[in-house]
Amino acid sequence: MTPTKALRFVANFRIFLSCMPNITLYSKISFRLIFLAWISVIISCHSKQANLLADINMPDSSITKGEIIERQKYFNKIVKQIIFYNSVDCAAVGMGGIKTEQYNRFLWLKSFATEKELIDLTNDENGNVKAYAYWALTDRNYSNSKVILEKHLNDTTSFSYSSGCLEQTKFINLFYLSCFSNKLNAYQIGEYKRKISKNFTEKGWDFVERMEQFSASSVGR
Repeated sequence: MTPTKALRFVANFRIFLSCMPNITLYSKISFRLIFLAWISVIISCHSKQANLLADINMPDSSITKGEIIERQKYFNKIVKQIIFYNSVDCAAVGMGGIKTEQYNRFLWLKSFATEKELIDLTNDENGNVKAYAYWALTDRNYSNSKVILEKHLNDTTSFSYSSGCLEQTKFINLFYLSCFSNKLNAYQIGEYKRKISKNFTEKGWDFVERMEQFSASSVGR
């Protein structure tokens, strides 16, 4: 039960007591004390669960060592599941526009992973992890996103990318550029693409560019 639902239940409980005139004042007070104690336990448990998933960039004396360990275990589990799923999914996948569990894992990373964790993940061996980590950083407007982009201009790690009914192979260097492109002008994008193109053969780059253009015209990240 969430705190909001608990408070709503308290209001209903007060109405219930007021409708029972035969209960003595002492009994009503006892009921209230027991009930409020029960509600405080529920709210406390809910707050601890939220703390477990919270970003712990800032020191918080209320977070215990055990909670930090459990959070780290959950973080590691999310990363392993992203690798195992073997696809980078967007918000809507398939004809029905389904939000997949993989996308929910990305949302967790974006909301609760620390900056350091996300930066470290951009250097992971797995393309799914790299893609989601940088996507999360740019969505957060991380100040050094450009530095990470430039570090990965020669990174041709590939991964499967799904958006709507479209599924294609993408490369980290171009994906990072697409994530950061809203901070660049047309000339800057062109210069980055020129540097990235050196990692492909002429025919290979021509094919990759056509696929990127088709993807951009069909669905957006």
